[in-house]
Amino acid sequence: MVRRNEELVSDTKVEAATGKGREHWFALLDEAGAVRDGWTHARMAQALVDAGVSPWWAQGITVAYEQARGLRQPGQRPDGSFDASASKTLAVSLEELWPWLVDSGKRRRWLGAGYRVTGQTEGTSVRLAGPDGAKVVLNFY
Repeated sequence: MVRRNEELVSDTKVEAATGKGREHWFALLDEAGAVRDGWTHARMAQALVDAGVSPWWAQGITVAYEQARGLRQPGQRPDGSFDASASKTLAVSLEELWPWLVDSGKRRRWLGAGYRVTGQTEGTSVRLAGPDGAKVVLNFY
């Protein structure tokens, strides 16, 4: 189950990193009209950066704010989509598997029609677009 941002990062850590707790930053965004005026995730995060929060912490506080105000569910991306991940161990070497991912003919025989490579890092990862619009990222360790 995906947990809320506030369950993953304590308010003590937020305060140690930013000098203020979440409620301070939430109030700042509320007073600025973030919900009322329909701000985007990027605009909320930028407002926090402009108030002195580092970009990394601004992203986390923005996610927590969006979740607290009912604008985003845990695991939901800013565009409204959701990410899911799974892990699978295959009884094959990467050298044997790699051609089945990057060669369109082999990939079609294995996965069916409609999967195309949208990016790759040789021997490390492959990004595919599925026939239904799904994005597939395969990372090899």
